[in-house]
Amino acid sequence: LSGYADTWNGVSSDVSWYSESDTEFHIKRAAQLKGLSDLVKEGHSFEGKIVYLDDDIDLNTNSWRPIGGNYRNSTVFNGTFDARNHKVINVCPKVTDSPYYGMHSYGLFGVAGSKSIIRNLSVSGGVAIYAQELDGMVYAGGIAGSSSGKIENVHSKFNISASDKSNRDIPTLYAGGVCGDGNEITLAQSSG
Repeated sequence: LSGYADTWNGVSSDVSWYSESDTEFHIKRAAQLKGLSDLVKEGHSFEGKIVYLDDDIDLNTNSWRPIGGNYRNSTVFNGTFDARNHKVINVCPKVTDSPYYGMHSYGLFGVAGSKSIIRNLSVSGGVAIYAQELDGMVYAGGIAGSSSGKIENVHSKFNISASDKSNRDIPTLYAGGVCGDGNEITLAQSSG
């Protein structure tokens, strides 16, 4: 460890580490993590690829667009993200898409697909979420808002404030320390 987490300025994005033909990537800067979010939004699911986190990252409570999902016809993250026991701290996820979209997922990752694996990661931060009449489903968790893949060996210290103002007969808001809606979660700890 460098002893200091790289701090994100809320704007910078770096995708210079990415090549479509490669299957293994190493990132250690906050701008590179933002680049991962941008690449997934642009349609790169990372299926069959692995991303290693080589150092701690501080998102500095800047507005974070979660990795994967949250946009109409959007791509979900379907690769492997191995943080190698590093931390991403001060995560404050925001979804800036239209409130009329059918799903919003808040976390470091927004939506992780069925082929995804997220492992060896600690996350801290928080989010205040709510569901209104025009919103669809709302999910929130420190690691991922929603995951149909695997989440392994993680720790989430994530504060979530949630309220459902949709006046619907069915639940529209799902929140959990690790994941708001998850498939397979093992060796996970949550506080907050």
